[in-house]
Amino acid sequence: LSEASRKRAAGVFRRCGVLVMKDVVSEASVDAFRTALMKELEPLLESRARVRSWLLHAIKNRVALDALWEDATARLPDELIFNRASSYRERNDARIDMLLPFAEPYSNVELTANPFVLPVLRSLLGSRAVLKSINAVVALNRSHGIQDQHWHRDTGLLFADDDDQHISDVHDRQRGVHLPPYAINMFVALRDVGASDGPTEFTLGSHQWSETWVRNLFLLLSIEARSMYCWTQAEDE
Repeated sequence: LSEASRKRAAGVFRRCGVLVMKDVVSEASVDAFRTALMKELEPLLESRARVRSWLLHAIKNRVALDALWEDATARLPDELIFNRASSYRERNDARIDMLLPFAEPYSNVELTANPFVLPVLRSLLGSRAVLKSINAVVALNRSHGIQDQHWHRDTGLLFADDDDQHISDVHDRQRGVHLPPYAINMFVALRDVGASDGPTEFTLGSHQWSETWVRNLFLLLSIEARSMYCWTQAEDE
């Protein structure tokens, strides 16, 4: 990555809070990741289907959940999704977030220290930045119960307006004090994601808007496989 490209990419991220870098991961790395992920996900989805079936049965027949849990026929305590609760969760119905092991193919250096992306991240986070975890986010289709996700930020603002410190305009876009990001989410698209797939939407620049929400100013982020996109956790999505 040239110095000019690195500065331009970092500048776009600081202004918009979002950055897309196209075709920076090889097809082989993406295929290996996706194949391993689906192999790991398949038994979890089978377990999920069984649990949902028992829950529907309990609702229909007005069975208490504690009784269902202790039912020897249902055997819910043995279900994989409960035994993998530390690494498997659903952000909301049918939107799965899996914590993955730091091992191949997930830890492939092309993904975790990409030569095109890493210089930009270091420009934004500093040279001592570390990778917190490797996760996979999988959105199932409508038949699995998925719904549109609500607008949200991944985390709150580090510093609220503070009149006692005489910096009530700390988040003002022009006059405010804008610190470097303290965390950045980096996603790799494992397949093409178009408008009909329900891609992530961002309100560009909203990381500088304090608690202001403008939901009609957004970017619908369609993205091609093998691309990476990053955003600050304070960005509205």
